[in-house]
Amino acid sequence: MRTVIFYVFSFAILLGITSCENKNTEDTASKSDSATKTELTIDDAPYNYNDIIKNQDSLLGDFGWDRRIELDLNGDGANEVFLAVEGYLRGMGYVLFTPQNGSYKLLSGEEIIPAGVGIEKLEAKKEDWNEFISRQSSGRGGLIESVYAWDGKKYIQTKQSEVEM
Repeated sequence: MRTVIFYVFSFAILLGITSCENKNTEDTASKSDSATKTELTIDDAPYNYNDIIKNQDSLLGDFGWDRRIELDLNGDGANEVFLAVEGYLRGMGYVLFTPQNGSYKLLSGEEIIPAGVGIEKLEAKKEDWNEFISRQSSGRGGLIESVYAWDGKKYIQTKQSEVEM
C-alpha cells in the first residue's frame, strides 16, 4: 500500500512539473528565432531536465537505485542522461535526455523506461543513434528486458521479453 501511495504522489508531482514546463516551453517558443527550429526538439515535452533534477529527492525518496545513468548513444562524445522520475521495489523509471546547446532535450517522449538491473547500449543503430536495452527484475525470478530504438524523433520500445535466470 505504501508503494502505491508513493507512486500516486510521484505522479502528482510529475504532473506539476509537466504543467510548469509546458508554460515555460510556450513562452520560450514564442521568443525563439528560426535558427533554433532546426534543433532536435519534441513539442510539448512532458519532462524537463532541470525540474527533475530539482525535485528528484522528493520524487524518489529512499529508493536506492541509480538516479542517473549516462551513456553516449549517438557517438558524439557527450553522454545522454537517463534521469529517474519514479521508484519502486524492482527499480526506477527513467526518462532520457541529450545535451544540446547548453541545455537538455528530451529523447524519450512520454515513455518512462523501467530499469533496476541496468541499461546497456547495443551495437544496432538507427540514424546514428544506438539502440539500448533496459533490464529489471520480473518479480518471478527472471528479468524483463526492454529494447529501445530511435524512430527519427524519439526513443520507443521495440521489443520486450522475460528472460529466466
